[in-house]
Amino acid sequence: MLVNQRLVLEHDSKGTLRLYNTYDQSPAAEVARECTANGGGRVKLPSGSEIRAMGFIPQEMWLYDPWLLMARKAQRAGDKGEYTKWLRKFFEVHKEYTPVIPKKYL
Repeated sequence: MLVNQRLVLEHDSKGTLRLYNTYDQSPAAEVARECTANGGGRVKLPSGSEIRAMGFIPQEMWLYDPWLLMARKAQRAGDKGEYTKWLRKFFEVHKEYTPVIPKKYL
């Protein structure tokens, strides 16, 4: 969620104008914590297979995060493997958006 915007005019020969945005990304981290508290994002399908939540990405991060930009580029190219690689890299770095999935022993 956008919290603050600041517009700065640089006094150089080009007349550069910079826009600074401040985002609050705590709602996505809160959803990940709630998901952890409610079983870790594991869902069982009627077919017997299981789906797990990889994580929750704040919508604004798709605009500037380098791993998400690369993932979006791979998705547009149709490369699912590369898309998954960059998403995993994002969640390795930003662990606050990933629910903790408990180990399942058979």
